[in-house]
Amino acid sequence: MKISDEYIEIFLSQATEVGNILFWRYFCGSAKFEILGKRNYFFEELQLPVREKNDISVYCCCIFPEDQQHFQDIVSGNFPEEGGDYTYRLYAAGETRYHKCRYSRLKTEEGDIVLGTLADETYKVKSREKETLFEYIAKYSNIGIFSYAPVTGKGEMSETWCENFGIPFGLPFKESMQEFMKHIHPEDRDRIKQVGLQLRRGEKIFMDEEFRINTGDSVKWMRYIAIVRKYSGDNDLQIIGLNQDITHIKKQEERNQKILEALPDFIFIFDTNFFICDLLKSAEIQLLHSLEELVGADGRTIFSEDVSALYIESINQCLRSGKLIEIEYYLDARGSRHYFQARMVPFENNKVLALIHDISDRVKYMQELIDAKQKAETADKLKSAFLANMSHEIRTPLNAIIGFSDLLMTAVEPEEKEEYIQIINANNDLLLKLINDILDLSRIESGSMELKYEEFDLAEYFNEIASSMQQRMNNPNVRLLSVNPYTCCIVKLDKSRFAQILTNYVTNAIKYTSKGFIEMGYGEVDGGIRLYVKDTGIGIADDKKAKVFSRFEKLDEFAQGTGLGLSICKAIADVCGGGVGFKSEYGQGSVFWAILPCSVSVTGDKGEKDNKQESVIEDWTEREVLTDVKSMNRKLILVAEDIQSNYLLISASLQKDYDLIRAVNGKEAVEIVRTVPGIDLVLMDMKMPETDGMTATREIRTFNKKLPIIALTAYAFDTDKQAALAAGCNDYLVKPIDKVKLRAVLQKYG
Repeated sequence: MKISDEYIEIFLSQATEVGNILFWRYFCGSAKFEILGKRNYFFEELQLPVREKNDISVYCCCIFPEDQQHFQDIVSGNFPEEGGDYTYRLYAAGETRYHKCRYSRLKTEEGDIVLGTLADETYKVKSREKETLFEYIAKYSNIGIFSYAPVTGKGEMSETWCENFGIPFGLPFKESMQEFMKHIHPEDRDRIKQVGLQLRRGEKIFMDEEFRINTGDSVKWMRYIAIVRKYSGDNDLQIIGLNQDITHIKKQEERNQKILEALPDFIFIFDTNFFICDLLKSAEIQLLHSLEELVGADGRTIFSEDVSALYIESINQCLRSGKLIEIEYYLDARGSRHYFQARMVPFENNKVLALIHDISDRVKYMQELIDAKQKAETADKLKSAFLANMSHEIRTPLNAIIGFSDLLMTAVEPEEKEEYIQIINANNDLLLKLINDILDLSRIESGSMELKYEEFDLAEYFNEIASSMQQRMNNPNVRLLSVNPYTCCIVKLDKSRFAQILTNYVTNAIKYTSKGFIEMGYGEVDGGIRLYVKDTGIGIADDKKAKVFSRFEKLDEFAQGTGLGLSICKAIADVCGGGVGFKSEYGQGSVFWAILPCSVSVTGDKGEKDNKQESVIEDWTEREVLTDVKSMNRKLILVAEDIQSNYLLISASLQKDYDLIRAVNGKEAVEIVRTVPGIDLVLMDMKMPETDGMTATREIRTFNKKLPIIALTAYAFDTDKQAALAAGCNDYLVKPIDKVKLRAVLQKYG
C-alpha cells in the first residue's frame, strides 16, 4: 500500500507535537535543508520565533558556540560515517537545555539524503546528572543505599552499603542479607531482626536504629534508616534504606561524655523565651530539681523572680553582643542556700548555652576568709590596744614599787615603813599577775600549756585560797563569803590552775562589786568538781555577754587589768576537758562557774559551810549551780559518755556554740534529765557501765516524751539502729563521730 505524502505530513506533525521531536532531511546533491511536518510546537517550547518553514538559523544561534560547528556539519551532511547521534547544549526559554540530534545517511538514485531528528533531552540529562551527583555524595559521605521488595523478594544494594558491612559487592541479594545479619553484634541482632520484620509486614513505615557490627577484630557503629513505600495494594511494598558508618561520631560522643563527666558543672540550653531546651550533666551531679522537671520547663517556674529577670536580661545581652556573659546568683532549696555561676555563650538556632557551676563552697570559703580577716583585724586592734595598755599597766605597779622603795630607805617611823611595805607587796602581786597572764597567753597561743596533776585535799586548799582572797578585800561595803561543803575532799587536779581560775573569778568580782557580797564555792558533780563565784556587782549588759570570754576584752576600759583573765580561765578549763560559763543580769550581779573533770573522794556532809565564814545564800544547791550552766541564748546538751577521750572530742567540737554537761553512765543521765531543767538535747552513748544507753533512754521516755535523744554507738549494723530508735532515740550517729554530721543532727533538732 502506498502511503500518500499528505498522510506522512500529518503523522510527522502529530509526532512533533506529542513527542516534541523535529524531523528533518538534507539533500546532499542540491544542498537543500527541509523540515518535515509542523515545527511550531517545537520552537514554541523553546520560545523561539517562527520564520520560514525551513529556516533554523535562530535555533542555531541558541546553540553553545563550542557545539555549533559539529551541529552544522551534521545538518549539512558533512560527516564521514553512515549515521549517529550528537548531544549538544543551547540556551533557550531562560535556561540551558540539552538536545540530541540523531541522523543517518540514505543513498538514493537521486543522491545521498541525510534523515534526522532533533529531540529535547534536558530532563534525561539532568536526571542522569542528579543520579551521578547523588551517587557521588552517597559514596563520599559513606552512605550506603538499599532497596527491597518484600513481595517479590528482589532487592539491590549499593557498593558503599556492602563496604560498610564488610560484604563483598555483587553477591546475590539473599546471600548479601544473610551476610549482613551475621555481621551484626550479637547484643543488637535480635532488635534489628524484629524491626526488619515489622517493616516487611508493613507494621512500621519508618525505622532509625543504631547498632554495632563486627568487622574482624574491631567493632563499628552503624546508623540504619529505612522507609516503607506502599503502592496500589497493601502488600505491594518497597523498603528503601540507607546506612552510614557513625563510629567516629560515637567515639566523639564518648569523648564528650567523658569530658562532661569530668566537669564539676552542668549545662543548660535556653531559648529566647527562657525555656530550658536541654540539660547536659554527668551522672554524678545531683541537681536541686529532677531532670523531668527541668527539660522543657519555663525558667520562671524554676528560678525566683529576681534570678529569672537576671537570666532573661543576660540571655538577650548574650544574643545581641555574641559575647560571653557571666552572672552569679543563689537559690534557696532544701532548707539551705546554694550559690551558682552561669557562663553563657550564643548557641545554635538562636539559643544560649549556659555552663552552670556550683560556687557554694567558694562563696563559703570567701565568707570564711572575710570573717577570718575581720577577726584578724579585730584581734590585731585588740593586741595593739593590749600592748598599749600593758605599757600603762606595768608602769603603774613599777612606779609604786620603785617610788615606795626609795621612800622606805629614808623612812624612820615603824608605822610609815609598814605602810610602804604593804603598798610595795600589793604592787608586787599585781605585777606578778600581769606577767603570769602574759606568759599564760603565750602558752595558750602556742598550744604548749601543760597540766601537772597531783592529789591534794581541796577542802583544805580552798580555805587557803579563801583566806588569801580575804586579804585582797579592801572595800568595807563588800563581804567575801566562802562555801566549803566538805571537811575533806581528795581530788587529782593541777593545783595551781584550779587556784588560777578561782582567784581570777574572785579578782574580777572585786573589780566590779562596790557593795553587797562576793561568794566563792565549789562542789562535787558527776565526773569532777564545779567551782563558782557569785557577786552583787554591776552585772553584764546583754550586748557585751558574747565577748565575756574573748581575749583582750575589758568590759570596763577604766578597770585595771589585761583583759585576759576570763579568757585564760576558759582556756585552762578547755585543756582540762571541762568548760566555763556564766549567768548575769545587768545591775544585779553575776555568777561565773567552771567544771574541771577529775577523780573525787569526799569525806563530810555536803552542804556544810566553813563556820568561820558567812553566807547570805542559804538555798544555794547543786541543782541551782547546774541550772546556771545554761548561758544566755545557748543550747544546753547533756553528753552521756563514759570514755573521757570521747567526751573531750565532742566537747572540742561543740563547746564554742553549746553548753555541755556530762554523765558518765546511764543512771546519772536519767537523774540529770529528771532534776536539771532546761536541757535541750541528749547525746546518749549506747554502751555504758551500770545502766546502758538504751535502758536509760527507755527510762527517760517514761517521764519525758519530747526531749531529743541522739544515740551514739560504735555499732553500725542496721539492727542496732532500729533497736535504738525503738527504745525512744530520735536519731542515730555511728562512731567515729563526724563533726559535720553531728552539727547537722543538732541543727535538725535545735
